[in-house]
Amino acid sequence: LLNYIKIKIIVPGNSDISVGKTLNVNILASSPDTQQELRKDDEILSGKYLVTAVRHIINPSRYTTVVELAKDSRKEEQK
Repeated sequence: LLNYIKIKIIVPGNSDISVGKTLNVNILASSPDTQQELRKDDEILSGKYLVTAVRHIINPSRYTTVVELAKDSRKEEQK
């Protein structure tokens, strides 16, 4: 797993997310001189991720889901 890209995200509570599913994640490229409206998805970080761990946090005021994701490839260019 050394060459994998791993990320952890926190989303509003979602009981449909489980280990083994795949999620499409779009992460904006960080470019200091690009206007917000023109920013594109990061080619390396965006793409399809495998869910490797899920934690549901439920308390009286809210429900959140912590999702750990991993991938080993780059997003394909759309032609």
